[in-house]
Amino acid sequence: MRRFLPLLLLVVAGCRIPDPAPVEIDEIVQFGFSRYAADEDDLNDRTLADAAENLTLWWAENMEDGELFTASDETELRAEDLDTLDPPSSAAESEALLGVMVGRVTDCTLEDIDRLYFIDDQRSLFPDNYVGYDRTRTSDFDCFLEAEGCEEITWDSDVVQETNVIGTIVTREFTIGSGLRRVAAVPSEGTTDIVNARFSRTWMLDPAVMTPTIANSDFRQNYQLEIMTPFEGGIIHFYGMWTDLRSDLDTSASIFVNGYVDGLAETLDALEAHCQAD
Repeated sequence: MRRFLPLLLLVVAGCRIPDPAPVEIDEIVQFGFSRYAADEDDLNDRTLADAAENLTLWWAENMEDGELFTASDETELRAEDLDTLDPPSSAAESEALLGVMVGRVTDCTLEDIDRLYFIDDQRSLFPDNYVGYDRTRTSDFDCFLEAEGCEEITWDSDVVQETNVIGTIVTREFTIGSGLRRVAAVPSEGTTDIVNARFSRTWMLDPAVMTPTIANSDFRQNYQLEIMTPFEGGIIHFYGMWTDLRSDLDTSASIFVNGYVDGLAETLDALEAHCQAD
């Protein structure tokens, strides 16, 4: 009764309380995507802190030291999750998405993440990912670094990539919206300690322009959610990615799914190498 009474008083007074995060790994990732945006009373900070804490607990219970976690088609985004994006994707269609998850503990810190994600020339950091990368900052980056400063930075990027489609190099051009979000809050459940984490959300604004068009390939949607939180001297760096690639080829086949997983794993390796370089 003593625990119930404060909750009852909050409800009677009309105050909202933070929603607890789920505990299963696929639901944690989907929850992080849907609750990413800040709100006026900071309740999302507490729900995201809860998601980061639950990721840490899940990892400690299920993963071995140095193990790479991968899963495919085990997490989904709903239409209401895509509606939280601003601006939304012009091609939003949740039913068409194929989801994969990749994560491991990297020898990085949250300060490393801030430093590396602030670099506008991401092509120099990840040359295997981009043929072209042109970033436009859409928020005050300096404010993020100030004490009690902004909790999020945002940017748009014009991206050019090349991919091999049945022996032909295809160029795809598209624009992505991105954000990096700082979380430092007491979770809605569990520990009373402050949980520190970073969340990053990225999405294609419009379908890619493909040149040449091979096998009627159409790269229509891509969404990513990263959760980064301290763990045993490094950070758990966890990716959820959802893709809508249409083609006369079977894009749900293992060669495509493995390509998504391998690409995320290679990005984690490259990012860690930059953390260790300085």
